[in-house]
Amino acid sequence: MKLPMCICSFLVFLIIAYALQRPCQKIIKKLPSHKQKLPFFITRVLRTFIILLGIVNSLSVVGIDLKNLIAGLGITGFILGFALKDIISSIISGLIITVNENIRIGEVLTFKDVSGVVLKVDIRHTILQDLKNNKRHFISNSKLLSEHFSIS
Repeated sequence: MKLPMCICSFLVFLIIAYALQRPCQKIIKKLPSHKQKLPFFITRVLRTFIILLGIVNSLSVVGIDLKNLIAGLGITGFILGFALKDIISSIISGLIITVNENIRIGEVLTFKDVSGVVLKVDIRHTILQDLKNNKRHFISNSKLLSEHFSIS
């Protein structure tokens, strides 16, 4: 008898997650393309969080004890956070670069011994087209924020 209630509970959270996502996507599509990354990322994180809340709520409706699961997830999160700290740092740096618009596509950026035209600013890295030999360089956004670079 608890299974239908569990499914209904999860479906409510799923409907809420997607109902909130639709108006956000309409607003994001009205923004200029270079300003769509951060709102899109936040919308996806919010949707995922609501769905995870639905899963946790559904499991508690069925009667599953979540104390051990939550403790295990906490330890797992700590281990993954420690293992992925460089990637997480690059992602957060990419969000900062995107929000502040420090680096724009088409500008000439000099970082250490590389000078190139900015082709793309992604969440994890910035892509430069080298001015000397036409090679592409992928520079981690966390390195860009923590070290000196110049734009001309």
